[in-house]
Amino acid sequence: MKSIRQAIIFLVGLATVLCALDLATLLAQLSDPSPSTRMTAFYELKGQGFPGGDQTSLALIQLLSRETAFSQLPGTEDDAWASYYGDVIAAVAALKDPRAASPLLDVVQTGSNATNGLAALGTASLDGVIGKLASADPTVTTGAVLTISRMLDPDDFPKICDAASKAKINIALQSALASGSTFTRNIATTSLTKLTQMNVPGDVNGDLKVDCSDLAVIKASFGKHIGQLGFDPRADVNLDGVVDIRDQAFVSQHLPVGTRCQ
Repeated sequence: MKSIRQAIIFLVGLATVLCALDLATLLAQLSDPSPSTRMTAFYELKGQGFPGGDQTSLALIQLLSRETAFSQLPGTEDDAWASYYGDVIAAVAALKDPRAASPLLDVVQTGSNATNGLAALGTASLDGVIGKLASADPTVTTGAVLTISRMLDPDDFPKICDAASKAKINIALQSALASGSTFTRNIATTSLTKLTQMNVPGDVNGDLKVDCSDLAVIKASFGKHIGQLGFDPRADVNLDGVVDIRDQAFVSQHLPVGTRCQ
C-alpha cells in the first residue's frame, strides 16, 4: 500500500510539473514571431481557462500590444486573424486590469469589447479616454465618447463618481459637442443628460445617496479654505472656496426625513 501511495504521489507531482512546463511553453509562444504560433497558443490557453494567474494576465496584455502593432503591417490581416484579434481584445478587456488601459486605448475604435473594458477600469483609464477625443480619426473619437457614455451607466459610474472625475467628464463631453460627427455629438448630448441625472444633490462622497457619511466629509473639512491643509474640495458644495455652515446646511436639507447624525 505504501508503494502505491508513493507511486500516486509521484505521478501527481509529475503531472503538475508537466502542466507547469506546458504553461510556460504556451506563454512563451505568445511572443513568437509567427502569428499562427501566437494564435494557436492563445486558443490553447483560452481552452484551459487562461491558467497561471498574474503571469498569464500580463502575457495577454503584452500579446494585445503585439497584435495591434502587427495589425498595422500591410497585407497581414485576414478573416481568421481578424477574428482572433477580436478575441484577444475581449480576453484582455475581461481582465479588468489597470495595466491593460494603454493597450485597450490603442484599440478604442474597434468596438464594444474595448470600450466596455476601458469603462470598467474607471479612473485608471479616464484621462486616456478623454485624450482620445482630440484624435483626428473620427472612429477613435467615437470610440472614446462611447466609452465615456458607458462609464456613466450604473454598473461603472461608481468608479468615476468622484467630483474631480465628473468635472473632467463634463468638460470632455462639452468639447465633444463641437465634433464634426453627428453620431459623436448625439452620444455626447445623451451622456451629458446621464451625467446630470447621476448628480444627487447633497451627495458629496459620490455614492449616489445622501446620508451621514456625506455630513462626515463636511465636518472633517469644516472651516478650511482652499489651499489649506485638510481642505476637501468635495465638501465645498457651493464652490465658494471655504467649507462652512452653508455647505453643511445644504447637505443636511437633503438628508432623508428622520435621519440623525452624530
